[in-house]
Amino acid sequence: MILQALYQLYGRLLDEPDSGISPPGYSKAGVSYALNLSETGELLDMLDLREQAKGKGKRLITRDMDVPRQVRRTSLRIKANFMCDNSGYVLGVVQKRGKPVELVDKKFDDMRALHERILGNLDDPGARAILGFLSTWDPEHAEGHPVLAPVWDELMRGGNLIFKLDGTQGF
Repeated sequence: MILQALYQLYGRLLDEPDSGISPPGYSKAGVSYALNLSETGELLDMLDLREQAKGKGKRLITRDMDVPRQVRRTSLRIKANFMCDNSGYVLGVVQKRGKPVELVDKKFDDMRALHERILGNLDDPGARAILGFLSTWDPEHAEGHPVLAPVWDELMRGGNLIFKLDGTQGF
């Protein structure tokens, strides 16, 4: 009886957009940017998804979005998330304040392998775009990439990145 009531409550909360409840298999993540990709996986531009913080100032903060459930990581464990992760996994680079750019090949390789395993057999334009991006992206040229250069400092401050297929709705 109690379980049934809790299940019904969960269903009602899912229908309320402001409840903060994610559907099964999803979790909330703070997202900063979407990589807008062509059908071949070319990075066309970066879509800023940040929101203005409530209260004083005009500071921009990450947007909470439902994304495929995120894995739990320790600092020593390399484990990519599906469709949404930080710049170390998605772009293969990190840069801490005042430090040089650091390539993180193992993180990027894990991201690529995860997406190849899940999307590799799909005949879908979005899947092909993501796989095309991950197979041709070169982390060594990330910092000087013309699409990333205008937002580089913001990208390196943190927040997650997601993918978007150009010309389609949603992410």
